[in-house]
Amino acid sequence: MNVGLVTITDVQNARADYDMILANKAKSRNEIDNALEALQAISVGAYASLSTVNVDRFKVSHPEHVNQFVKEAEQKT
Repeated sequence: MNVGLVTITDVQNARADYDMILANKAKSRNEIDNALEALQAISVGAYASLSTVNVDRFKVSHPEHVNQFVKEAEQKT
């Protein structure tokens, strides 16, 4: 196999991946904008911004053994 051809193919694949990332980012932003418009329509209000979710509150430890996990859960209740 031609070494130069492999390199060119790798570069083209990387560019295609980057273009896909940019397209997904634009699609996601559009979905957020549409959801915000839908929220404003059903709540009859305008929102300059929305609060973000604190995802750290939902993180849990991952103990090695199930028994340790059960013990931690029982202590938190």
